[in-house]
Amino acid sequence: AMKYHLLPEQRSSLVSQRTLERRPEGMRQYIFAVGGGSLFAIHNECECYNPKTNAWMTISPMTSRRSRAGVTALRKLLYVVGGYDGENDLASAECYNPLTNEWCNITPMGTKR
Repeated sequence: AMKYHLLPEQRSSLVSQRTLERRPEGMRQYIFAVGGGSLFAIHNECECYNPKTNAWMTISPMTSRRSRAGVTALRKLLYVVGGYDGENDLASAECYNPLTNEWCNITPMGTKR
């Protein structure tokens, strides 16, 4: 990996699983904005952007207010884990199903983060 960054002219000869471009799978056509906040409020509101229509739409809010959370898409579901609720770091995790527009709680992580 170090050679990949230090020798950009040789990148084509350094192709492997470790150097392939990575991107979330399953929801490529949309961008999700979930939770977040400021010094004064932490949010659970969520929105979805569709580049084809150039429009944002409100989707169901998460079950918990959280900022600074980890987010990923896997098998057409959106997962949000951990974060901060304004008072505490969180171990809780949620899963969003865009077909039903519903969030459900999933097994929490072992560590708050």
